[in-house]
Amino acid sequence: MKFVLRFFALLVIFSILSCAKTETVTKEEKKEVKAVEVKSDPNIFPIYSDVYTGGYEVELSHMESKPQAKVRVYIWEGTCKIKVETEDVFAGKEALHIIAGAGSWFGFGFHKVNPGSQDFTGFENGHLKFAIKAAPGAGDLRVLIKHGYQTESWLSLDPYGYKADGKWHEISIPLADFIPAIKFKDVNILLGMAQDKKFVPMSRFWIDEIYYTKN
Repeated sequence: MKFVLRFFALLVIFSILSCAKTETVTKEEKKEVKAVEVKSDPNIFPIYSDVYTGGYEVELSHMESKPQAKVRVYIWEGTCKIKVETEDVFAGKEALHIIAGAGSWFGFGFHKVNPGSQDFTGFENGHLKFAIKAAPGAGDLRVLIKHGYQTESWLSLDPYGYKADGKWHEISIPLADFIPAIKFKDVNILLGMAQDKKFVPMSRFWIDEIYYTKN
């Protein structure tokens, strides 16, 4: 009888320990799902955002066809790859993962379509804002706003907090810094991005929460 009782006691202890271990593993493996708090702000025009409403539907031209989209992401001359990333995003549910090609440059842009320009009158004192993460060793970057159907205004990201350190960084660029001065009545490429002075083939970048502000 003592042997039976001892055996039964050991079974109970083993069961408790097994349950505890299973519960621990389950908790460790369970990923926290954060709800996205959607905001509406008349002073913000989102280009690519899960957080702010009021922007246009975006089409990734190399991945999908959305005839109704009013912003289309074009990869310039096939110089990079862009895919949707759902892990380690800056905010919301997804971000864009950009992988530079093996050539001598890369670039892509958020082009306004249907129609081909956007009136940003009232944003003259505002900012272009976005979050970016670059893998360690990635090359330099510059950004573009095209306006008046012909004029391209470029800026290097280095003075605005860009770092290739594998961490997310929030970038805020006064729209007045772009040279030549932006013609806000007709903006054609809302944001373009390309290598700056230092190009590193196969560099990896992530970009998220892109928008214009009025202030």
